[in-house]
Amino acid sequence: MSAIASKTAIKYHLNTDEIERYRQQGFLGPFTAFSQEEMTPYREIICDRVLTTPSPFSPYQTQMRHLDSQTIWQLCSTPAIVDRLVSLHSKDLVVRYSHLFDKPPAKPGQPQEEYPWHQDRWHSQLEQIESLGVWLAITPANLENGCVDLIPGTHTHAIKKVQNNNANFSGWFGGLCADPTAFNEADKISMVLQPGQFFLFDERILHHSNPNYSRERRIGLTFRATLPSVKLERSHPVILLSGSDRSSVNPLIPPPESDPHPLEASALPDAAHFSLEQRISGIGWHLAEQDNNIGFRWMSERRSWLDLSWQEEGEGRLTCQILHAVSPEVLQSLEIRVCDRPVSLSWSQSDRFVVVETSVTAETLQQYQGRVRVSFHIAQTLRFCDLYPDSSNDTRELGLAIHSVSLVRSG
Repeated sequence: MSAIASKTAIKYHLNTDEIERYRQQGFLGPFTAFSQEEMTPYREIICDRVLTTPSPFSPYQTQMRHLDSQTIWQLCSTPAIVDRLVSLHSKDLVVRYSHLFDKPPAKPGQPQEEYPWHQDRWHSQLEQIESLGVWLAITPANLENGCVDLIPGTHTHAIKKVQNNNANFSGWFGGLCADPTAFNEADKISMVLQPGQFFLFDERILHHSNPNYSRERRIGLTFRATLPSVKLERSHPVILLSGSDRSSVNPLIPPPESDPHPLEASALPDAAHFSLEQRISGIGWHLAEQDNNIGFRWMSERRSWLDLSWQEEGEGRLTCQILHAVSPEVLQSLEIRVCDRPVSLSWSQSDRFVVVETSVTAETLQQYQGRVRVSFHIAQTLRFCDLYPDSSNDTRELGLAIHSVSLVRSG
């Protein structure tokens, strides 16, 4: 199996000076892959059909979307990017990971989406020579909305991690950030990009981004390319980006041929009784698990939601069965909203479950014409490895483990 890029001559190759500059500073760019006009339909599909649907390959709707979105794959595999990766690394490359960074505008009085100074090597076991990074702007990335900042040359050595207590980003990387005494922030380069521009980076480069102080969301796509022979630490499939794969050490799948689409109300699971081990239409959930034959999903974010089909008229009664909580405080912080409206909860215990119930008005249930959205809001998530040090490889953020949701007509 060969990628399109391998069938044509390299057009966007890097010259000797560019390659040497990449080796010395750990990043290179910006380059242009698409015009701003060309990015408009891509951005619309990403906002309307990708970021609004769950990922089949990750608990986060922002991750691994090159595996199920034709649009994301087209962005990753454009020759303007692939040719430069090939001239830096190898003609044989696969995409192992992708992430859509969707940074909303900052809101007064709420924690800001600021990423602390860090190296991606903190959560990757691959060596620098085996993986290359690309960051592509979907919307403008500038100083106002929190573009990526990089410190040249910091890819050559490991930067010490220290505890960070800044509430704006203490949830990232388990509350860790790069030791500020180990580098000079005044050396930073701010990577200002127009939609369609990108830069290449070494996974070990020290980088950071500020909150988004504009009125628009800032969206960027990053992905990682590596050699087909590199055994990945996770079992995700890979897609061939260039050349061929003669090693077969990772599951290889063809590029997606379509984009995800939100389910119509008629195709949603029935609200009368929904078990979270079923296929889910929602965001903010880990993959389904079982505990003594009881299916459930952990919340992966502080706000997790799901959509259900509701064809009834009149008031409803919502019941939710909670199997586990990472802490009593997280359980006590639970707020449930139905169609974005908060509801009052009554609590009880039944066998292994904590059961919460509420009445929902007919006016609330008729808002979305056959669709009802149930969202779960908690004060925080905690990493499994921090709760159980013997499970150091499990870095998942966890909140509540929910078994079922039931919405039936009252009376």
